[in-house]
Amino acid sequence: MANGEFLIKYENGKVSIDPQSSNDANLTLYTKGDAKFKKGLSLDWPGEYEAENVLCTCIQILKDEKEHRVLSLEIEGFRVAFMGKLNTLIPDKIIKNLSAVEILVLPLSMSVKDMQVLVEEIEPNVTLIVKDDSYKDSEGIVKYEKYLKILGQENIEPLDSLKIKKKDDLETLNNFILLNV
Repeated sequence: MANGEFLIKYENGKVSIDPQSSNDANLTLYTKGDAKFKKGLSLDWPGEYEAENVLCTCIQILKDEKEHRVLSLEIEGFRVAFMGKLNTLIPDKIIKNLSAVEILVLPLSMSVKDMQVLVEEIEPNVTLIVKDDSYKDSEGIVKYEKYLKILGQENIEPLDSLKIKKKDDLETLNNFILLNV
């Protein structure tokens, strides 16, 4: 995982989201731009798909004439949402589509206030926050640190990876998880 790239391993293969280089994933999805690395099945347009035992909903958002896609994936019974580098709140009708998401990968490209609103509206079981010092607010404060401080969670130890094998595992996790880049 680097520069917004995520790799999810599951029983039937791997899903790569916003890859920065070629990899051996059997399914590759993009939240912005066109498919750059076409090994395996690559999806870079809005719609609903079922591929490689993954149900994917890719929702297009247009902001200032720029396209962005929000991804909702169902993999082995888990619903995971990726916002990519979205920097604005998303419309309510899209929030409703994400209401059953159990794991939200929080976009640090948003303002801290918008991050709070997004998490409160979606209400995921677990929010993944990427430990990336390059995202700072207008005062120069690292966004993930500011957000965790507001939540009273500033002592969270970052993880290098996260393994969730079954839904019951979600109950044992902290609501907010910090992942190393």
